[in-house]
Amino acid sequence: MDFTETVKQDRVLYDGRILRLHQQVVELPNGKAAEREIVEHHGAVAILALADLDHAYFVRQWRAPLAHETWEVPAGKIDPLETDPLPVAQRELNEEIGYAAERWQLLSRFYSSPGFATEQMSLYLAQDLQKIAHKRSLDVDEFLEVKLFTLAEIQAYLTSSEFIDAKTLLAVQYWQQLVGGHHE
Repeated sequence: MDFTETVKQDRVLYDGRILRLHQQVVELPNGKAAEREIVEHHGAVAILALADLDHAYFVRQWRAPLAHETWEVPAGKIDPLETDPLPVAQRELNEEIGYAAERWQLLSRFYSSPGFATEQMSLYLAQDLQKIAHKRSLDVDEFLEVKLFTLAEIQAYLTSSEFIDAKTLLAVQYWQQLVGGHHE
């Protein structure tokens, strides 16, 4: 069976700085009509920044949609004119935790919420970190705390908190694999 839905109407309800909201009418595979609301987003990057195999950097920040703070891996939005996510990851690592990395590896590309959003995230592993000489340059609306966690500490946080994001869960899964593979 072909599951393709054909867009019959597409109306932009909102066109903002980081996202665009579409309301679509689609024709379903059975010929009936349905409505879809789609959030169009340029994408983002996330970084598993390892100080060493036993320690990674995380940032604590306020998340308005949750009305709560979270501990997350460093991350950031891809701007509309940026086509390569790696330089974005390098910039975000510098801005958010004040480090640069000698070694970069793409771990995964994934969609954060494919049921309603186009946002694709690129998750990178950053190793051989060096502190940058100048002060980190956060965005004007960005306030965060940087902390080194052990794998056990972040796993305990992820088990006890209600406020967990998918990119951090995935990054920690990759970290567990790295540690497990290293100790075998």
